[in-house]
Order: sequence, then structure tokens, then C-alpha cells
Amino acid sequence: MIKSYEAVQIHGGYGYMAEYEIETLYRDSRINRIFEGTNKINKILIAQTLLKNHVEPSEEEELEIGLNQREKQVLQLMKKLFHAAIESIKKNSLSELNKEQEIAAFLADLVIGIYRIESAVLRTEKSKLNTGEEKNRQKLNCTRVYTHEASQKLALTALNMINHFGDEGIFSRIASLLIMSSSENIVLVKRRIASIWERL
Repeated sequence: MIKSYEAVQIHGGYGYMAEYEIETLYRDSRINRIFEGTNKINKILIAQTLLKNHVEPSEEEELEIGLNQREKQVLQLMKKLFHAAIESIKKNSLSELNKEQEIAAFLADLVIGIYRIESAVLRTEKSKLNTGEEKNRQKLNCTRVYTHEASQKLALTALNMINHFGDEGIFSRIASLLIMSSSENIVLVKRRIASIWERL
């Protein structure tokens, strides 16, 4: 969808004309977001599945010191936030997610965020093992920025929902820890990313 949208931008007005192939590509890619149901319906389904199949974590994994350590700590906090959210939902009888659509959206977004951050961290580590840390400095910076921004957004959503969750402390403590988790200057990391693109 994003690529076809960019192609329409490049083609300008021609991108909407049936004589140009890009119009068909854009129209077909747009319908793919509707075929499987709207995003809101899908988020409710994701949240219901998570609630139904939730398993309490056995024990906390130990973190290795080194590359992506801060991002792994953020991941641990996000997983704790997920388990705390499920516990609060069950405890406060908020399990009817067709009525609790805000909670369903939050749960789905939280798990999607965990998946994306974990994927980014694992890919960065794999690249580092294959070609060394120096050649993957840009990937590391991008992973740091994405982890920071995604976790901050989710933590802020969590803090805004605390009263609705009927929180007794654990949920709010974890969300607050997430907000405070980044000690790095993200502005400088973004500038490092931008400086590499400027040289290309």
C-alpha cells in the first residue's frame, strides 16, 4: 500500500487515470486493507485471542550485556505491561472487548509493538554477527529510534487508560518505567541517521 501510494505521488494526477497502470495498482492495494475486515475489527479479534490464550510468564529471562541491551530492557518492560494489562482486564471484568474497544485496540497495538521491536532487535543482531558492528551502525541507530518512539507512544496510551483499567499500581509503575526508559539523546541518534542519508 505504501509503495503504491508513493508511486501515485510521483505520477501526480496521472496516478488516478485508468490509462496508467499505477491507478490499478493503487486501487487493488487499497482494497487489501478491507477484504480481511477493518483494522478495528481485526484489533478486537487479536485482543480476544490474546485474552483467551494468555499464559502467565514462567520466569524473567536474563539479559546479555552488549548490543541492543537497552532495547531488550524496553522489550521486557513492554511484556510486563502486557501481562499486567491482561491481569487488570480479568480482575476488573473488562473482558467483553466488543464493548471495551479502547482496551482491545491498546492490547493489539501493544503486542504488535512488541513483535516489531523484537524483530528489529533480532535482525540487527543477526546482521552484526554476519558483517560486524561497524557496518551495521545505521541499523542499530534505526532500531534505537524505533524502539524509543514505539514504546513511548504505547506507555503514554497506557498511562491515559490507567483509571479505566482500575489500576492498583503495577500497571502504572511499568508504564512510568517505560516512559523513563530511554537515557539516550534520541535527537542526536536521529541526526546520525540523517547524516548518513545526506552523504548518499
